[in-house]
Amino acid sequence: MAIQEASNRLEFIIDHLLELSQLETGGLQITCSALDVVRLVREAIFVAQQRVPDHASDRVTFQLHLKDTAGRLTHQQPLIKADRRRLREVLDHLLENAINYSPEGGVIDIILRPVLPGKVHFSLYSQGTSTPCRTRSTICSGRSLWSGSLVKSRRTYNGPIKISVNN
Repeated sequence: MAIQEASNRLEFIIDHLLELSQLETGGLQITCSALDVVRLVREAIFVAQQRVPDHASDRVTFQLHLKDTAGRLTHQQPLIKADRRRLREVLDHLLENAINYSPEGGVIDIILRPVLPGKVHFSLYSQGTSTPCRTRSTICSGRSLWSGSLVKSRRTYNGPIKISVNN
């Protein structure tokens, strides 16, 4: 089993290196389509919960909050145009990191809030440790994670991770 896990991890790393190369050369394909972002976030949360070992299942709790443009709680689900696969990868990584760095009994709050038609802010708050000072400037640079400024991410000291998805 350890060999299979190592093989899968190596394949994952190689795939990401290839995508990084495509991103740098402008060859990365972005396929935008109408997307139910709430459903996508719920899927990512479900998968993240499955990755938490059984003995640690009470370690973190996820809470998804939908807000309207004024920041009030709502049940309205925003639709956006985005690359489902790329956005899901970002969500998976953010949730994995939130789990890994959350304390026992921690709460991970995920907030979706439309700011304009077709534009959604996704915020993730956790009670975990903050980003080390030496890497913070790299993360906070505002660089586009995917070509075409599809997704931008920033992390502030002891603050939320925010992602904006633009059409």
